[in-house]
Amino acid sequence: MRRYGLVLAACLLVLTGCRGAEPQPTPGKPAYEVYSALINQVFLSGRAPGSVNSKVRLIVIEPETIAVADRPEHLNADLDYVVKKARQRIEADTLADFRAKNQQSQPLRREFGLNAPFAFLGDRGDYDGWEGFQKKYPDAQGIMTLSRAGFNDAQDQALVYVHNASDGLAGAWVYVVLRKRGGAWEIEDQVAVRES
Repeated sequence: MRRYGLVLAACLLVLTGCRGAEPQPTPGKPAYEVYSALINQVFLSGRAPGSVNSKVRLIVIEPETIAVADRPEHLNADLDYVVKKARQRIEADTLADFRAKNQQSQPLRREFGLNAPFAFLGDRGDYDGWEGFQKKYPDAQGIMTLSRAGFNDAQDQALVYVHNASDGLAGAWVYVVLRKRGGAWEIEDQVAVRES
């Protein structure tokens, strides 16, 4: 009997010490409020950068955020440019939080509050090229990739990087600055760093 107890204890030690990879954190509720405001105000208003479909009835989003800080030389150049071009001041703590959160990609959840249906890329199966994408997602704005949202300490300013590609040649890479006023997020500024 004692031997079985030792075997059981050894198994428990092995199992607790060999847990699988820790689940990756995902953006929290404030980030989804920011994402939703950004998408509703830009992509569902007919002003979508990098979109060739003016009748957007579906938003297609990559299921993970982009790790914009994985290439620091590009991120530093982009943020220097954005700070210079932005009409509104981007606070230092917003920039620091943005840099810290965007070291690696993170999975997204289905917590968007959009004014249209959305799908994660791949929800409708694989596709072959842009022609295949447009057949599977005919009413989509294209393929949207989001960064994690960076916030200031007061949680009333946010910065998000969004890339929207709508065919092999059309796309936009934009940093969006949002401000929370009266409990709602509003876009203060958009600075395109690349467009095609």
